[in-house]
Amino acid sequence: MPDPNDAPGDAPAPRVRRRPRRLAVLVVGLVFLFTPAAASLSGVRATELENRPLAAFPSPSTGWAFFPAVTTWATDHLPLRGLAVSANARVSQDVFGEAPRVTTAPPGAGGPVAPVPGGRPPGERSYPTVLEGRDGWLFFGDDFAAACAPQAPLEQTLDGLERLGELLTAAGKTYVVTIAPDKSTANPDRLPEAYVGDDCAPAAKDAFWERVQQRALPGYVDLKDPLEQARRADGEDLYRPSDTHWGPGGAKVFARQVADALDPALWRSSTPTRTAPVRQDGDLAGLLGTPRQDEVPGWEVVRPGVVVRRADETGLASTTTGAPLWTAPTLVVGDSFTKAALPQLAPLFADARLVQASLAADDADELVAALLAADAVVLELVERSVAAGGLAITDSAFLDRLARALRPAG
Repeated sequence: MPDPNDAPGDAPAPRVRRRPRRLAVLVVGLVFLFTPAAASLSGVRATELENRPLAAFPSPSTGWAFFPAVTTWATDHLPLRGLAVSANARVSQDVFGEAPRVTTAPPGAGGPVAPVPGGRPPGERSYPTVLEGRDGWLFFGDDFAAACAPQAPLEQTLDGLERLGELLTAAGKTYVVTIAPDKSTANPDRLPEAYVGDDCAPAAKDAFWERVQQRALPGYVDLKDPLEQARRADGEDLYRPSDTHWGPGGAKVFARQVADALDPALWRSSTPTRTAPVRQDGDLAGLLGTPRQDEVPGWEVVRPGVVVRRADETGLASTTTGAPLWTAPTLVVGDSFTKAALPQLAPLFADARLVQASLAADDADELVAALLAADAVVLELVERSVAAGGLAITDSAFLDRLARALRPAG
């Protein structure tokens, strides 16, 4: 029957069969929706891909922030996500000849933003989660996002660190605080010629380190210059090509700076010794979906008569029949850089408890109790965390809580 909307004399328009196309779209949609569910029922579970714990399910009491938070939770816990990342990376590299574009919004951004050229202001850009540098080196995009678009002014964070140090030293505790340089700070020669943030990150990083040195924070121990000196003296890179952390060589420098700050006798009775090369999985390569291992020079801290009994994420414990140990009950508050240095730190301590700096946000009371119980406190934070700001351990609410706990009774 002719279509009544056809103009007189027009030939009837051929009918387009859309059912097969619609059926194909439906099938693809069902596969997308239900394959992760089927994988989950079969026992497949989400894994950590981004060098951080999987996001916890948010509380509805957070208000409107619940909705973006639940999206992050759902993404993190999607089964087969790792396979999807790997597949995306393989297609991107084999078909298009480039690394997959994985992006991160600047710290504090309200939501995802599209990749943009460098002409847009730093706070409105999308920084790559992983940046490809020279000679196969990879860098963490948060290094540049934190430098160019911080969540809070640096002075505010340094004020918090200063108050934390004053509270602990006034309570009679031995206190050491240090900042692990970003990999992009330690190895700028491995960065590409052009990248998002190249117009602001180098100057911001220089200003960051200059200001940190000027503040002379209580208990502050510099790591940036000793790392640069060791790199020149040893003739080797101290960070790992496909990982965001230092290798054993950088960890050795960290251990020495901590030892000298606590008691110089600790390092005088230590001998840094090269070992066979160490092979370790690179977290940045894994994040890209192209896992690989870095082979880096091995280093151990040899101490006569010292036997390491424990070196894990909860604590360090050693015994000795020769070289001295740091025996005061110690709390080491750190992040993944401390974790990467456990073998080099362990021979220095008779007994030390380890906690993550993020415990200030997760369980402030537990961290306060741990600080009260310790006679010595070692705090390590990575540059990008300090530069970005918003750290719970430097927040006035946490510091007020600590001050009340440290106040003498009566």
